[in-house]
Amino acid sequence: MNVPFLTLQRRVPLSCHTSSLDTIHPGQLEYQLNSNVAACCAADACTGVQEVARQVRAVQKARLHGVQLVEFDVDDPMKVNIALMGVSDTPFQGRQLFMSLKFPNSYPERPPVITFQHPLYHPNIYTHSNALCWSDDDNTGSTYNLEGIIGMVNTLMAKPNPASPANREAALLYMRDESVWRDTARAKAKDVLFTL
Repeated sequence: MNVPFLTLQRRVPLSCHTSSLDTIHPGQLEYQLNSNVAACCAADACTGVQEVARQVRAVQKARLHGVQLVEFDVDDPMKVNIALMGVSDTPFQGRQLFMSLKFPNSYPERPPVITFQHPLYHPNIYTHSNALCWSDDDNTGSTYNLEGIIGMVNTLMAKPNPASPANREAALLYMRDESVWRDTARAKAKDVLFTL
């Protein structure tokens, strides 16, 4: 079956008279699936897009603590950009963490690939790609959901999993002396992350 290409559209309120997306506050944007989604939703490839869109709307509506922005990537309906405030009692406390989640077509059965936009000195983040290394053990349910994924990221920021290291140096330091790892990660974060 030939599945039409899916796109996401941004619907801007009538009171907003600008054509530049950069000048529109993210809270003013309402995301909606393009009308051609309905035509192909019987196809398995569309299930992931629908589920991602549903969960993004739910997270936007829930206004989760520490979640500052959740939006679709302009070029890819299966990619979501998120800005989180660093959780308290972590090396990233009070700093904005920008990450992208690339969802597979098989979502929610398979997890997204999570990539940070800035390097973080963390046992579970690869230094060459800034991708988060996390396993199915980090998921408590049989399927994934965006709210749970955000919670899992916050948990890993506070309590890394050195048994599944992406950055061996950071993992060894964390296991040897957690307070030294925290100081090192905090110092490195000052150079790349915004403070609010």
